[in-house]
Amino acid sequence: EKGKVARPTMDDLKESGDIEADADVIVLLDRPSRESSDRELVYEKLRDGEAGGFSRLEFSTTYLTFDQVDDAAPAWVRGKDD
Repeated sequence: EKGKVARPTMDDLKESGDIEADADVIVLLDRPSRESSDRELVYEKLRDGEAGGFSRLEFSTTYLTFDQVDDAAPAWVRGKDD
């Protein structure tokens, strides 16, 4: 769509040497809506898991931190062993 910015992918890292080949994990930060301060973590590469998922993050203006607002992250991100 015109005016819509695409979600970041590993293709955006092509000029960064061998990051794709050498990394065990690649997580990209996305801002899906320009009207919101919320972000998404995009799990582009997980050597020992399934890539392609994402987690929504909500920005806290009180503490200037991001808090995870869903449970869609891989188990290792949530600190759980599935």
